[in-house]
Amino acid sequence: MNKRGMTLLEVVVALGILVTIVVSLTKVFTSGVSITTEADSLSRSELKVRKAIAGEKIAGIKITSQNSSLNFSLDGNTFAISGQMKTYSDVKGRVNYQYFEADPS
Repeated sequence: MNKRGMTLLEVVVALGILVTIVVSLTKVFTSGVSITTEADSLSRSELKVRKAIAGEKIAGIKITSQNSSLNFSLDGNTFAISGQMKTYSDVKGRVNYQYFEADPS
């Protein structure tokens, strides 16, 4: 740098560094927004599935059931409980909850 100001080369290098910093910060910002948006969408899907399990009628929740039995051993005795394995999932299939519902008989 001389007494009259910056040379053209110094201006170009400074602008190049500035552009690199701005582009990097922009990528970080957009990645953060994208991650936050995806987390919000996943949270909303999970809430819908939980409401459907609680008994509410929620559009976009897929419910499947399959006859099954639950077997377990206790003190050397084996027990079997018949019932249904129910699966609740959202539209995109990202949130899946399964639970066993025993037959009342």
